[in-house]
Amino acid sequence: MSSAGVSSKDVDAQPTQVLNIPGYGNWTEIGWNLRLHGNVYKQPNISESKIDELADQFVIGSTPVSKLPPMESAQAVNLTREIYVVQQHNVNVTVNIEPAPSVALQGM
Repeated sequence: MSSAGVSSKDVDAQPTQVLNIPGYGNWTEIGWNLRLHGNVYKQPNISESKIDELADQFVIGSTPVSKLPPMESAQAVNLTREIYVVQQHNVNVTVNIEPAPSVALQGM
């Protein structure tokens, strides 16, 4: 939060987001083993000037983001916004596990 120049009040005003990384499962001697991975975070509202400054750290060479072609500049800024997130701890996430529709049809 200090690198991005945002306060906890700014972060509290943002919605909580969850990134679900595809899980996997395998059958064991005692039943199914399912692994779920993800990230619970908030994406602070960072000013354009600050996000450009932060993005400059990721650009190879000494070219500032403001001097890049528009498409490359937008990509650098978007990626930087995705990096500067605030992890959320002690947040409950509920996941509903259901069979795929194709599996449900096989049982009929």
